[in-house]
Amino acid sequence: MEQLCKLFGLSRQAWYAAAGRQEKKYFQKNLILEEVRRIRHKIPGIGTAKLHEVMQDFILKHQLKLEGINCISY
Repeated sequence: MEQLCKLFGLSRQAWYAAAGRQEKKYFQKNLILEEVRRIRHKIPGIGTAKLHEVMQDFILKHQLKLEGINCISY
């Protein structure tokens, strides 16, 4: 691990912090996608604007941030 940190010019702390951020981002993205799939199964043909509106409670409940409406156009 020490050699990798030196290779990329990072401290161990920075390396693990970056890995933690990536893991959190991956988890949140999967959480959102599962909710989108659940809603679209329940309401086929729902558009992105309505989907975003329907997801507001879910987003607030889980303290998520949507980076843009494009991320829910699955």
